[in-house]
Amino acid sequence: MWHHVTWATDFSDASEAALNFVLPLVERFGAKVALVHCVPDVISAYTSGDLLDPLPADLPVVLSRMQAREKESAMERLRAKAEQLRARGISTEVAVIEGDAHHALLEYARENGSDLIAIGTRGIRGWEQWLVGSTTARVMQGATMPVMSVCRVCEPRYESVLVPTDLSKSTIPALSYASAFAQAVGGVVHLLHVMEMLEGLSEREAMEKLEGIVHDRLNGMVQETVGSNVRIVCHVLRRHYAGAGIIEFVEEHEMHLVIMC
Repeated sequence: MWHHVTWATDFSDASEAALNFVLPLVERFGAKVALVHCVPDVISAYTSGDLLDPLPADLPVVLSRMQAREKESAMERLRAKAEQLRARGISTEVAVIEGDAHHALLEYARENGSDLIAIGTRGIRGWEQWLVGSTTARVMQGATMPVMSVCRVCEPRYESVLVPTDLSKSTIPALSYASAFAQAVGGVVHLLHVMEMLEGLSEREAMEKLEGIVHDRLNGMVQETVGSNVRIVCHVLRRHYAGAGIIEFVEEHEMHLVIMC
């Protein structure tokens, strides 16, 4: 299913969790793993243009030395990790790239024909994410290939795959991908729609009818999934917010993967 997996690492625990989660699949599919770390291009950031003009004459040299040292350190760590993977029979390559992390990672993945990016996320929220953003979120938004995001250490299991849907046709590619994945690993796909409404007693009958219509639409989407030879179970929840309903479903039903477009 995959031939070339890019593991993007900042050497954090979240990055290690992403690698540990994807490795059994890498071994199953015989994929090659690219171990990639991005170093900020501090030289260009502080010496290009007249942003900080005038600059001390020796500053570019100092920044260049610092950046070279960081790249060398990162390469040593990547090579050590690659050696561990090769001992398990996994084909690897290593790369230290420069620039804005999400742009550089996406460019690397595209140029090297990656069909999956595995990346950790630290789960920052609220003001912190608004201010500094999330590299993982930006990679997911800009990627043309699947991105596997892992936020914490967990047992690598893949049997239960969730596909949330807003009932639009844009879900079909995610459902098709989830079906192909589930078929490869012997899993089950769960197709979920969360109705963002809570009815009063007087509206209950109407909402039950609407829920039945939604179920019919979900079953229709299953039929549209070409070549689906796996079990696909349809679910409908009624909650105030779709996001909260999806998280609740994941936790209560112990979903192992969530696949979204």
